Amino acid sequence: MRWQIINASYGFLLRRLKLTHSLPTGITVRIASFADWSIYNDVFVDGEYDAPIRMAFSKADGKIRILDLGANVGLFLKRVLHIRRSEFPQIAVEIICVEGAPETFAILQCETPTLLPSESVELLHGLAGKRSGHAFLT
Repeated sequence: MRWQIINASYGFLLRRLKLTHSLPTGITVRIASFADWSIYNDVFVDGEYDAPIRMAFSKADGKIRILDLGANVGLFLKRVLHIRRSEFPQIAVEIICVEGAPETFAILQCETPTLLPSESVELLHGLAGKRSGHAFLT
């Protein structure tokens, strides 16, 4: 219960602050919740995915395809596009983002950057797994 109150308080403050950062590649990152802040730090500040992203681009033969399961609000997507634009502009990229939570998927749709001609992003609202049945997200 205490964590929920803290998370709600951070979320309220972060929404009020309307934190945004525009990257030199034209991509804007928005932080609207404590979860966004945590993921932003993993993806952008700590660069936890940078080495595999760069390795994938460096081994690509003109085009790369990426499947992002659990795309959340698109911070990984934005990091991939930022690295591609700044370091690998000659490589075309096709990204499929899958997000299961309806509210989060709506944010992902709004937060998807304007794409360059050599960038393709497909957003899918759904879950990876069995084709029928139910799933619970927490």
